[in-house]
Amino acid sequence: MAPGPRRDDPPEDMTARLVLAGVARLRTRVPPLALIVLAVTLLAGCAQPAASTSSAVTAAAPSLVPLEATATTIPSPEVPTLTPTQVPPPPDPSPTANTSGRVHLAAVGDLMLGRTIGDRILTQGAAVPFAGVASVLRMADITVGNLECAMGSGGTARRKYYNFLAPPEAAQALAHGGLDILNLANNHALDYGTDTLAETLQLLSDNGMRAVGAGLNQSEAYGPLLVEVNGLRIAFLGRVNIPVELTEFDTRSWAAVGDTPGVAWGEPSEVRSAVRAAKAQADVVVLLLHAGWEMYMAPPSEERVLAQAAIDGGASLVLGTHTHLIQATDATRPGTLIAYGLGNFVFDEFDGGATDSAILHVELTRAGVESFSWQPVEIQSGFPVLGTPAP
Repeated sequence: MAPGPRRDDPPEDMTARLVLAGVARLRTRVPPLALIVLAVTLLAGCAQPAASTSSAVTAAAPSLVPLEATATTIPSPEVPTLTPTQVPPPPDPSPTANTSGRVHLAAVGDLMLGRTIGDRILTQGAAVPFAGVASVLRMADITVGNLECAMGSGGTARRKYYNFLAPPEAAQALAHGGLDILNLANNHALDYGTDTLAETLQLLSDNGMRAVGAGLNQSEAYGPLLVEVNGLRIAFLGRVNIPVELTEFDTRSWAAVGDTPGVAWGEPSEVRSAVRAAKAQADVVVLLLHAGWEMYMAPPSEERVLAQAAIDGGASLVLGTHTHLIQATDATRPGTLIAYGLGNFVFDEFDGGATDSAILHVELTRAGVESFSWQPVEIQSGFPVLGTPAP
């Protein structure tokens, strides 16, 4: 029998309104008994005093449970206050190659292009999902996100709570949106089997995009994707480590082994070693990490340990997904950034806080992360739209 669900840190600094909205949102996602337990647990956490905020880009997050056996002491993370920011203009066109060693990376969260999103791609065109944000995403030198679905023409759905399948045309939508690199190390890459995973990888390649975190064998899934942009060599890795579902489905069972297709499952020691090996080939290492608990505001200890293992191995940037909410940020060493949760970006059937999204803009140099900023986004009927500027 697969192991039962793992316990996690309770959510912190959440209002009762958000809790009730989240529970209402989940009413069709989990059994009634689980809803009762979830509601009682989360509402208990609401009794804690609210954390103070500041007018800066970030605000202080609640204190988190101390970590054990980590190489570096981790300070309390910061939760971003999403205020509109001025996106840097694109560089002037020049016949001379840019070798500045400076890269503008844009990162977004979960991209689910199945269900009603897929239907609208087929009826309204591939440009529709990202029409409200494509101009911004295309201004970045590299744009990355988490592909929260399989893409293809069929396959057999796995026995789990949610299986997401986007039509083949969804790959064109991602390309229209300016996506360059997609993380497939998650709990949906194999929703429709290994043949559909192979089709997903091919569709991405055919439309000028690359994948990390999953592959047709262990080497492809776990290996780094090496790119050079503006003279800066960047290695991208994808890893997943999430709890067992209440259905007892365990994403770890999808791990690629030998010649078996699958995803890259991450444990702290493996993540540290993989990052260290990638750093030997690149100036900067970026880890795309699918971890944590859905609808929890505070990053759990397991996710923080994994992220810190990447930093200890030499990563400059860790980008987290899976929780469907914008979460805290950390900078545990100079030139580094951990963004624990990027939230949703293209996703239907969510409401409340799960429709508050953002684009994370990061400036990378050979020294690592030089600066970052959040650009607010609102998800409207499943599609991202740039947030309204403050008056």
